[in-house]
Amino acid sequence: MSEKKSGKKSCVLVFLIVSLLAVVSIVSYARSDLTLDASRKVLYQNIEAETILKAYVSDAKEAAKRFHGKNYVVWGKLVSYTSDYTRLYLADAGAESGITLFCGGDGVIEGLEDLKSGNMIKVYGQISIRTWPEASLTLDALRVEPAVGSPASTDTYNLLDGTSRSRSSMKERTIGDRDFVYYIPEAWTTVEHSLPNVPGYQYKLNNLSGKGAAESLFVFYVDSSYLEKPGDIDKTTQVQKAIIRNILGNDQLSIRPDYSFFDSDISMSSVKADYCTFTGYAGWYEDPNHHNYRVEFLFPPAGEDGVRVLLYVYDTGDHVNDILFLMRMMEI
Repeated sequence: MSEKKSGKKSCVLVFLIVSLLAVVSIVSYARSDLTLDASRKVLYQNIEAETILKAYVSDAKEAAKRFHGKNYVVWGKLVSYTSDYTRLYLADAGAESGITLFCGGDGVIEGLEDLKSGNMIKVYGQISIRTWPEASLTLDALRVEPAVGSPASTDTYNLLDGTSRSRSSMKERTIGDRDFVYYIPEAWTTVEHSLPNVPGYQYKLNNLSGKGAAESLFVFYVDSSYLEKPGDIDKTTQVQKAIIRNILGNDQLSIRPDYSFFDSDISMSSVKADYCTFTGYAGWYEDPNHHNYRVEFLFPPAGEDGVRVLLYVYDTGDHVNDILFLMRMMEI
């Protein structure tokens, strides 16, 4: 597909998104890593130890497919821990599975010396399940804290600092015929604006804090009807680059992988979170008043019928964590 041709029709439609923002010029001067890198800024889903342990006892191979490499806050009963605070053993609340979950991490429970066997705790970390040469189940632990309140809710996610959000506390947003379903904090409804010529929304996040520097997230969906040649919609990378060039109003922008030896206006990278893989693009831009703004595009998986787009434009990035929660909770 010719990216220039494929963008002719979408250029008119998508360019209006940028006109709403009124901050980005087409002169780029640097590239940088993604701030919205969900592989580095991990969200941990809450889960009961019982769920993992029972699945592992029932069928280790199937449990590995479901849990291996995933990040969780595991709720369970402390069985024991070593004097150097590097290992602990976790059981399900009722100890019904008959086995324990080994959790290892340097000094992970230091500062919680008052914990005793039988206490309910939460352990943040990544699950590892091996099936060869023999089966094993471990949790690479990064944080431990007492478990207070109700049992774990799987619709709740935590950052490592303990900040949490539940999907049930968020507002659902649907673009198209459930082409893009995601969830926003209730406060965002006051800064939400429908996009005029493409299905989606703009969130003027700086209006939440009253700060003058622009910070906006655009969430939208582009299907084949926005391409001059609808059959080209499955040429994913080319369509993504065409969307970026059209939004930034420059068909000549160089877009290359972040490992390229050549200079580029926009760097392209793969973000491998434990729940999906995004394609991300990033660059820095200067507005007519010579103020520098960051521009990041993320493309979540979307199937063969269209392209899902997150466009984040910001100065100080005050709402990065909220966007990470949005990314984790959206329906893939």
